[in-house]
Amino acid sequence: MREDQHTRELEVLAESSRLLTATLDLGEVLDRLAGIARRRLEVDVVRIWLLDESGEFMCLRAQQGARHPEAPGRQRLSARESISGWVMTQRKPLVLADVQQDPRLRNRDWFQAEGLVSALSVPIMLDQTPFGILACMSRSRREFTDADVAVAQALTAPAVAAVRNAAHYAEALDRLEEIQALQRVVSETLSSPALETALRAVVREMRNLLRSDAAVCSLVAPHTRRTRTVTTSGTRSDGIPGYSPGGGTGLASLVLREKRPMRSDDYLADPRFTRPPAIETWARAEGVATLIAAPVLDASGEVIALLWAFNRTPTPFTLRHEASLSSLAQQAALAIDKARGFEEERRRAEQTAALLDIARACTSTLELAPLLKEITCRTAAAVGAERCAIFLWRGGHLVPVMAQFADGHAEPGAWARFKALGDQPMEEMPAHAEAIRLRRPVPVTRESQLLPPDWFDSLGVGSALIVPLVSNDRVVGTMGLDASSARTWPQSRLDLAMTIAAQVALAIDNAGHYQDARQRATEVETLAAIGETLTSTLDAQKVLEGIADSAATLIGAQRAVVFELDQGAGCLRARAVRGVGVEPGFTVRLGQGAAGHAALRLQPVWSDDVLERPLPGYDEPYQQSDVALGALALKYGGRAILAVPVISRDAALGAVCVCWDAVHRPDEREVRMLSALGRQAAIAMENARLVGDLRRTLEELRAAQETLVRGATLRAVGELAAGAAHHLNNLMAVVLGRTQLLLMKKPDPAVAASLRSIERAAVDAADTVRQIQGFAGTAKAGGAARFDLNTVIHEAIGFTRSRWQNEAKVRGASIEVQAQPGPIPEVSGRHVEIREVITNLILNAVDA
Repeated sequence: MREDQHTRELEVLAESSRLLTATLDLGEVLDRLAGIARRRLEVDVVRIWLLDESGEFMCLRAQQGARHPEAPGRQRLSARESISGWVMTQRKPLVLADVQQDPRLRNRDWFQAEGLVSALSVPIMLDQTPFGILACMSRSRREFTDADVAVAQALTAPAVAAVRNAAHYAEALDRLEEIQALQRVVSETLSSPALETALRAVVREMRNLLRSDAAVCSLVAPHTRRTRTVTTSGTRSDGIPGYSPGGGTGLASLVLREKRPMRSDDYLADPRFTRPPAIETWARAEGVATLIAAPVLDASGEVIALLWAFNRTPTPFTLRHEASLSSLAQQAALAIDKARGFEEERRRAEQTAALLDIARACTSTLELAPLLKEITCRTAAAVGAERCAIFLWRGGHLVPVMAQFADGHAEPGAWARFKALGDQPMEEMPAHAEAIRLRRPVPVTRESQLLPPDWFDSLGVGSALIVPLVSNDRVVGTMGLDASSARTWPQSRLDLAMTIAAQVALAIDNAGHYQDARQRATEVETLAAIGETLTSTLDAQKVLEGIADSAATLIGAQRAVVFELDQGAGCLRARAVRGVGVEPGFTVRLGQGAAGHAALRLQPVWSDDVLERPLPGYDEPYQQSDVALGALALKYGGRAILAVPVISRDAALGAVCVCWDAVHRPDEREVRMLSALGRQAAIAMENARLVGDLRRTLEELRAAQETLVRGATLRAVGELAAGAAHHLNNLMAVVLGRTQLLLMKKPDPAVAASLRSIERAAVDAADTVRQIQGFAGTAKAGGAARFDLNTVIHEAIGFTRSRWQNEAKVRGASIEVQAQPGPIPEVSGRHVEIREVITNLILNAVDA
């Protein structure tokens, strides 16, 4: 029996020696060993664990027969805990018939999932020192014998040499791979001196050598120690957020301070390091588990960059990885130094080119804004500053007009803070005053106290250089160059800045002259257009609206209002409104506000800030309102205001008013231009008054002419009527006379009644003739007499009987007229005219 056991051990030893020495690949060696153990011991699962470089943990390196692979986080075990830890520390085999009942078991859930019951673990020894274990497990209960233990130990004997040889082979391969990687980095650095190209090669080879999930290279600013990601490989984001590690206890801070590689097997939970919020957020977003970092040192030993690599699984980095990363860091230092040397040479060439470009830019355009934008960007790049700003000298103040970064990128927030500085009096800007006084550049730091402290904080200025802009011995402004970090300005940069400043000052001076000339031409064209409108139309409203448009456009204001004086009401009424939410007809009292005060004093009135310097009447309500005029002005945007009177023959006709949304001090040109528009408004208003007077005169003449024509017509009609009345009167006299003669002969009653009707008709006709003569002025007016109204009614009925009785019967109609007289007194009047009225009523009724 003992001989059989010995034979079995020899067979196992021979087989394992033959198979394990056939390859130098460590993974393949361990897989073969696990397969032999599983077959020879007739077990279900075999696992091989080896110590890592730290000697603190064992890593699962091979397994056979497992149905459920171990989760990535459970492929490491403490070398002093668990069943495997006991085997390592005790250095002897361990047999467990029921492994799940053993309290030393750590990965119990995996054993349960696999259904494992019994286990046999033996140490793998090298010179009496354990460096791993061979674990054999069965899913059915099994009592492992001493013979099984001996076979397992026999399997580990050749494994030691195989593992050692494979490790040496792997190390040689790693070293060869490292050398080849360094050669590729050197080759790419020599072929392309660009910094990013060289570092991209470093990061690529770093990720391959370390077999990491991602790799990053960050440059370190020499003064601020702020990091900036240059290139990445395998990251989900653009890289590690830029920040200043400073003297903290973060991983980057420790690497910068100790100037050596550092690593973490669980970065997010590692108590050795603190993590700024931005870094914490980045690490969680990237899924960082293990991480390693190494400094890149220049020739003086200063850290110029950081190399990072991380895994998203718990795969740890080793000392070998640190050595490889240090080698890459040395190569990165050479690449950075070479690239920076090349960058310096290129910068000098670019500086010369920038001087030529600035000279060309100064002569390429006379438009101030594009000129300054181009110049500031190129000046910052040429001098080596991060940003360049231009301040122009206007009215005793320095006004910020342009700021650009050297690389041309925009930061709206920084620009808004720069513009918010506003006009700066010289006493509040000692650095600018000193540069203007000395006519040379003045370096500025926070400690020099030559600029307000809030400039450094709000604008992110670490150091600055103030250069005077002088043209023809006249100061036109200053130029500010700054950097976000504290720095010194060598004399060569100061001389270059002064050379550029001389060109810039001349260009600004020329652009100013051009702008003034163009502005005057625009003003002349506008005034000419308004004058043409004045001569081509009599519509004052159209002219005033054109003046309101021109006032806002030419002066650069946001709002404009043209007021006309209402002498009767003693107020100004808005005739044309631009940019203000009020309707035409809006009124202010004479003497109230800028417009009212200008019309009252007959001179321009302005306020650069109505909040700080309100005008008279701003605290009073405007007409027909309980809202203060100042509140109304602020509601519709009126921080600064200028008003000029509209004057004709030394009398106010109204006012023209413009408003700015921001604080603004009107200059001489703006007052002059608005006054010219006010004179045009005066002409329009005066023309409107004259046109109104002319129209009224024409209406009066037209009415007089119509009266004359009507009088002549009436005279002609009167003459015609007088002639007709004379002839009719003669004819009716014959009729009346003949009728009366017939009545004197006592005719029959029926005939007599007819004759009396003829007599009355003749008398009425005579009365009508008298009326015609009265109209024509040829007869004397008759007086009124008292008469009986009942009698007049009966006469009217008799006169119309032939119509309502005889003619109606002919048409087949029957009309009856009834008179119901009552006891009424006599009335005074002309009975003939009354009878005619009643007659007309009866005839109208018959016709109806």
